[in-house]
Amino acid sequence: LPQHNMFLLRLFGCLTATEDEQLLVKTATESRVYNGPCMKWVAPTHSCQKRQAISLGELEYVVITNTITGEKCVKTGPCQVFLEAHDVSDSKQQAIFLNATQFVRFVDKKTGKIRVEKGEQGCVVPGAYETNMDGHVRTATNLKKHEYARVQNTRDGTERIAKGEQLLFLEAYEELVGTKQ
Repeated sequence: LPQHNMFLLRLFGCLTATEDEQLLVKTATESRVYNGPCMKWVAPTHSCQKRQAISLGELEYVVITNTITGEKCVKTGPCQVFLEAHDVSDSKQQAIFLNATQFVRFVDKKTGKIRVEKGEQGCVVPGAYETNMDGHVRTATNLKKHEYARVQNTRDGTERIAKGEQLLFLEAYEELVGTKQ
């Protein structure tokens, strides 16, 4: 090799990433990612970090946050997630599995909207800004033929009567006041 090429080889570092890794290269003016498999020559004035891709199983999800904009998004498995240059991830989470008599209520911390997911839906994943309103999965009330339930809307105080025979799932702002025969 000519003399000037040998100098460049010593001056620049060569970094590689396998198929489940990425290189995050930062200069004075920008940050870029290179998803593997790849090989990059990096100047000594640039910083470089090797990051592992996030491997999500079929029942897993992760929340990703952009550190510049603050925006969040959810990635669900099965897949391999490569972060963008300004992204950070929360730890992997397990999706919620609902059987026929269960439901879960999520409240969106950004909009205040409540979303209710009921019954056999397979795996349910909260949105990027959602949290489990009740802190757990709830079970619907199984009303027999001669039973009824009083349900109160916690938002406006109104009540309704649900008559059996049915599987009673509560809606967004509802709470069970009591059941009787």
